[in-house]
Amino acid sequence: MSTEKGPNEQKSVEERAGDLAEAANEQSKRAGRERASSVGARRFGYIVAIIVNVALLYVFNNLLKWNLPLLNLTERFTDCLWAINLSLLAAIVGNILLLGYDAQWFKSLVQIVLNCFGLLSAYTLYRVFPFDFEMILVEQAVRIALLVAMFGIVVGTVVEFFRLFLRKDGFRQ
Repeated sequence: MSTEKGPNEQKSVEERAGDLAEAANEQSKRAGRERASSVGARRFGYIVAIIVNVALLYVFNNLLKWNLPLLNLTERFTDCLWAINLSLLAAIVGNILLLGYDAQWFKSLVQIVLNCFGLLSAYTLYRVFPFDFEMILVEQAVRIALLVAMFGIVVGTVVEFFRLFLRKDGFRQ
């Protein structure tokens, strides 16, 4: 008499539990690999952001020397440079911090701080307005674009506040 079960016979409770445990283990391994790859992708993004911000520091600090005709920059640009440099340096420091610790609550906190520096930079550009456009329509379009950018930064900051304080898991990672 054979103890093997046919294809139509049901598995025992132990066999089904073993199958479920094996499936859960595979799912856990898959999730761990995905989490590890997403952490790696985020870290790569932080490194790229640092490199881009360092390059932007160089570019913004040399724009007047290069005298690019499309930008129509005036000498008043130097009155804005401190805010631009501060914003870019804050972004570099923020991304370095996120390389070391990138819990979601901390990322939201860093983004709120960076948004404040970005808002300061955009506001300074708007107030000083170091551009000299020949067409009033272009000047007005740039002013409107700066206002829209400031509004977007404020909205982004509010969203990050909600992400920071309305998290279900609090400040745990």
